[in-house]
Formats: sequence, C-alpha cells, structure tokens
Amino acid sequence: MQGQLVKRDTDSELWASLIPSDGMTLRVTSAIDNLGIDAKVNNSQPLEVISNDPDSGTYHWDHANGIFPYQSVIFWWSRKTS
Repeated sequence: MQGQLVKRDTDSELWASLIPSDGMTLRVTSAIDNLGIDAKVNNSQPLEVISNDPDSGTYHWDHANGIFPYQSVIFWWSRKTS
C-alpha cells in the first residue's frame, strides 16, 4: 500500500489490516523541517529502525514478524522544540 496525506504538523496515523501478512516495511517522508516522527507496531516483536534521517525528513522501519488481522501500526509526529 502506498499513500500520500496532508496532515497537521502534530498528529498521528493508525494503519490496521484484516489481511494477514508475513511482514511489512514502513517509510514516512516529510517535507516539514524540524519534525520528529516515530512508530510502533501492535505486535509481540518491535519495529526495526532501518534509517531515521530528520535532516531529509525520511524515516524507514521494517517488521519481519507476521502481522495478524486487527494488529496495527501507529506512527506519530510533532515539531521538535528547540
């Protein structure tokens, strides 16, 4: 799945599926400067951070463990305070 959203600079997004999968990759890209982004999976195994580069606004996580129906991933963001 790929999507593009326009959201507030402090917000969150929840993704859940009814279809089981054998893993997932999550990439979040933001064009907003000074934005902190994080993610968590609702599963027994955590997300693996592949790369988080706040300077380019690109964040990448991987989850090699299976995802069962109704399990979810949440990611959130907000402006970093200086």
